[in-house]
Amino acid sequence: MLENIVELAPEQTRELCLKWMAYMENDVDFWPYGGIVHQKRHWSRVLVLAMKIGVHEGLSEADLEALAMAAAFHDTRRFDAWPDSGHGDRGAEHYALYCQEQKLPYDPRCYLAISWHDRDDELGLQAVQEWDSHHQLQDGWNCGATLIYQIFKDSDGLDRLRLNEKALSMKFIRVPYARTLKPFAMSLLLASQEVGTWNEAALERPAQIAASPEEQSKDHGWVSSKGVPSAHGWDADTPVVETAGFANPNPLQKKYLVVVDVQNDFVTGSLGTKEAQEALPRMVDKVRNFDGTVVYTMDTHTVNYLNSQEGSKLPVEHCIVNTWGWQLVDELAELQSQNGNATYLKGTFGSIDLAHDIEQAYYRGNIESVEIIGLCTDICVVSNALLIKAQLPNIQIIVDSSCCAGVTPELHEAALNTMKSCLIDVR
Repeated sequence: MLENIVELAPEQTRELCLKWMAYMENDVDFWPYGGIVHQKRHWSRVLVLAMKIGVHEGLSEADLEALAMAAAFHDTRRFDAWPDSGHGDRGAEHYALYCQEQKLPYDPRCYLAISWHDRDDELGLQAVQEWDSHHQLQDGWNCGATLIYQIFKDSDGLDRLRLNEKALSMKFIRVPYARTLKPFAMSLLLASQEVGTWNEAALERPAQIAASPEEQSKDHGWVSSKGVPSAHGWDADTPVVETAGFANPNPLQKKYLVVVDVQNDFVTGSLGTKEAQEALPRMVDKVRNFDGTVVYTMDTHTVNYLNSQEGSKLPVEHCIVNTWGWQLVDELAELQSQNGNATYLKGTFGSIDLAHDIEQAYYRGNIESVEIIGLCTDICVVSNALLIKAQLPNIQIIVDSSCCAGVTPELHEAALNTMKSCLIDVR
């Protein structure tokens, strides 16, 4: 949990912060597509930053509550970890529906802040000022929608430090006091990182499954088949990133095994090969007897796959979320379920979040080697091996060639040679 960062919030808001952190952990329904940079650790920092600015600006309890709700709901309806214009509208609609269904007090200022936070600032400011011009302050409010919007945008913006220092430009921060908070935002970031990856949800749901596009459309009133423009070539609704990261790794377990995409479609399904079928018993035996931490990746696409760049070059539907072909093979699914291993959903060949979590665990002193097995050697195995190598050039990376299979035997061997050339230990 991240209760320790609450100590950095103004004293009079700490109970409110704890309340909303617990709410985010236990009650708020979010799609797991936003990646590690847009999940609860980010939301919690935005919450504390909003409280810091809000108290300085003399906001009331009701005003601070509106900011807290905006922090909790603003990234709940992301398609991916990139700009994803429109996730604000989706998050705002989810917030309004949630208030109606769960009897949560609804605040229109919170709705507006969420709805406009991901769009052009001038348009957002115009929209909230227009709303303020037609609405009087309600009892308990010390400000209208404009200041709530500006404080929330600044709180979200200050946490861009989590990406890198150059990602934050103070000239775009709106509230004068917020422009002084870059050192505070950095302290908050460092304090939250000390706790490690927040993934208690993964411990409870080690194989959390994304809702199908049909279910999403039915439940939330929008048509996912329309998709969202993507500059990255993924099919529009693809969950880009992980289900969850490492769960406080055992410091005695210094070895990690990454099992890449051993799913039905790559073994006996639409892209299956006899080489994959022959390697499968060796993979299962490796996982069953591995003395260390095991994590999985799962290639994950939606019904829009054929409209993606990958689909145009490889026009064979595979690993469509919630289908049989998408699931791990039975033997590994059973082991994954029994052991609660972290599982990363990825819409492209390499998992950025997996590499990030391995890097973080390494710097906490929990990893000395990473072994990789799985499918296909020449696509996703080599992509993840090189991605991890780029993140951690001095860590030992091992690829067990007997527990991998390529699209063809020739491509399998070519990929192994490529990895050898990149100083990966191919065995």
